[in-house]
Amino acid sequence: MASGEQNCNQTDARDQRSAHALHQALKDSLTSGTFIDTKIYAFSRRGGPGGAYDSRSLYMNSQVLAKVPHFDQMFSEGFTEGTVKDIRSTPPSKSTTAYYDYESDSDLEADFDDTDQNNDSQEDLSHEAYAEIMPNDSLGVNRFPDPENDFPVPEPEAVQAHEVVTEAPELMEEEKVLHLGKVATITNVAFSTIRALFFYLYTGEIGFAPFGSDENRKSRFSDQSEDYKKTPQCSPKSMYRLAEIYDIPELRKLALDNIRANLLKCDIVEEMFSEFTSLRPEVLTAEVEYYAGLVRQSTDPEEILGPLKEKIYLYAEGEISHCSEAFACLFRILSDEGWVAQPGPSVSQVTESTEGTSCWISLKEALNQSLITGTFLDTQIRASTGKSLSGRFPMSFSPG
Repeated sequence: MASGEQNCNQTDARDQRSAHALHQALKDSLTSGTFIDTKIYAFSRRGGPGGAYDSRSLYMNSQVLAKVPHFDQMFSEGFTEGTVKDIRSTPPSKSTTAYYDYESDSDLEADFDDTDQNNDSQEDLSHEAYAEIMPNDSLGVNRFPDPENDFPVPEPEAVQAHEVVTEAPELMEEEKVLHLGKVATITNVAFSTIRALFFYLYTGEIGFAPFGSDENRKSRFSDQSEDYKKTPQCSPKSMYRLAEIYDIPELRKLALDNIRANLLKCDIVEEMFSEFTSLRPEVLTAEVEYYAGLVRQSTDPEEILGPLKEKIYLYAEGEISHCSEAFACLFRILSDEGWVAQPGPSVSQVTESTEGTSCWISLKEALNQSLITGTFLDTQIRASTGKSLSGRFPMSFSPG
């Protein structure tokens, strides 16, 4: 069997497992009255050099989430995240980390300054915001993360994400009923990327943000926050990195195809010699082949090669040592007279189902909303047997 056909079959099999998991979770929720039973915290803003802050919560169904082996293992017994607790208890709103290992992650929202968009002012603002949260941290000092000191002390009534709630449900006041489930904090992937992943696990649809300026990013963050009819968007580079971490090959391929399709819209030389690309051979190959094709096809090679000469100078000065493989790959291709540029894939920004009834569209919107609100089931119906059924109302119909 050809490798491409094998990968396709593996992707279809995983999609079927995810669809079955969602179907089973919805079926179980009809009688259990519970659909959301997992809460994930992830950072949403860039803070200082190498840091991130503003932890936001996402809610998910554990049966669907378990289809990703990484999460299945994370929430298994024997790990801290495997402890059942009240998922509604909120951790400190300004949780931070000094070590977010993807500093150029465009899925982290920057502290934009409306009056001055130069880099210096943005950096100063980030430092100020970060210092407000971690006043005793030296901002950029190389140290190991300290779970006790990387998070501010919460108010006495707050319950931290890693604490187990010991008070029995029957002893709680009615309005404080526990919502039992499992909770985890992810410190190396952005909130927007995780949200897009969760929507993909529910629906098989993934939304990629276009390559663009800071203004486009600012608009993306504000546009998608409350519109649950839209597929959540993330950076294809950020999703590629997530798919590497969590070992989701089909999602990595979707992200790579989107990166290829958008190379025309980016500064290809900057992308080709970035640290992100230097760590990922198949992304490097795709970008180098695209650039080599530009050089071969250009009627004015000097215009294309000008930015490359600047990179060669910087490399000779020892400033971009991570680019050695990019130069080697580029020179190999350019020196191969038999090499012919191949057309890249043409894909839309949203990879989604082409078919869908009004019920499916309503269900997707409800699932998308539940990621943020933590609420999915909102109706209880008692049948003549005396048993109750739970569901979401209305979906595609209105009450009579």
